[in-house]
Amino acid sequence: MPLPAHSQSGLSSFEGFLFADIGVQPNGLPLTILTLLARGGLDPWAEAERLSRMWRPAAVSCRIAEINRAPACYRNRGDVGELAKSLVARLPAPAPKAPMDVWMGGSGFEGLPVLALMTMMFAIMTIALLAVLLDG
Repeated sequence: MPLPAHSQSGLSSFEGFLFADIGVQPNGLPLTILTLLARGGLDPWAEAERLSRMWRPAAVSCRIAEINRAPACYRNRGDVGELAKSLVARLPAPAPKAPMDVWMGGSGFEGLPVLALMTMMFAIMTIALLAVLLDG
């Protein structure tokens, strides 16, 4: 059976997680996360990608819940929490978030940060409001 297209497009960083041996099936074959997720109706690669973007403790909780939902014959490992932690540790680290870009471009105010523009607008509005209140 061919792998889904998204599993061939650079998501091989998830293979350590997806092909992790987590037990033995009743037929004697190894049970992997890929098998467990697929039998649970989830796309294994999409789930691995989703988990890799999560805060690690939340990802561990998701894995614990998924393992506990599996049929009892698949839950043949002692400490499910430790198993979940070791599985999440196999996921690639989330990509660092880009710093927020506060520079405006193409507006005629290149080089001025948004905060400076907001401060100037606040000052102008405050002066206008004071002028109206003092004249009235």
